[in-house]
Amino acid sequence: MELARNVLSQVLHESGKKTNFIFIAGCSCCGKTTLANNLVSEIKSLNKQAIVVQEDSYFKNIKDVKRNYKGYFCLDDFEAFHLDEMKQDLKNLINSGKMDYPKYDICSNTRVGRRILIKKEIIIVEGLHVLEVFKNFEGFKIYMDTSPTLCLERRTERDMKLLNVSKNQVQDLFVSEIYPSFKQCIEPQKRLAELIVENNEKLILTKGRQANENERIL
Repeated sequence: MELARNVLSQVLHESGKKTNFIFIAGCSCCGKTTLANNLVSEIKSLNKQAIVVQEDSYFKNIKDVKRNYKGYFCLDDFEAFHLDEMKQDLKNLINSGKMDYPKYDICSNTRVGRRILIKKEIIIVEGLHVLEVFKNFEGFKIYMDTSPTLCLERRTERDMKLLNVSKNQVQDLFVSEIYPSFKQCIEPQKRLAELIVENNEKLILTKGRQANENERIL
């Protein structure tokens, strides 16, 4: 919670307390979801409301995801997600005050329905690629710069418990698919961040990428 408190302080200071969107990106198991949920609690303590929109909810059904050379599904690639649908849903949320938000089951890797999400004062969008996907949306952008070793430890613990797979399977998946995708698709987003969180503790302010005014969505 202390990290979320410090991050929110920086967000409000740098944005002049006017931001409606906070975007959080980073490697698998870097701490995106934990930070997003803790930010909701910190925002609530300021008598404001926030919601979280997760890129993971926009995964394609597993049958529509390509495999790599070792047969693992390429779930960390841009192509594994319905990103155009996600962008349109966020636009609907902005314009109409609500969106039809998909539900995704990580155990079966399939979409299992939808629910209505109502707009709040602050919208937190978190996921592997959200800084790139929403680079032309106005909002505060955060990159979670967590060491791959720590991400692997967390991913191993999570998948062994949730998916009942072996430690060797998770590590092989990480080395052959997750880490290469991270280097190619996820880490380059660091250049777009206004705030970098190193290993879930150190905060580094950056200039980030400032989109031209005619590129702004909000």
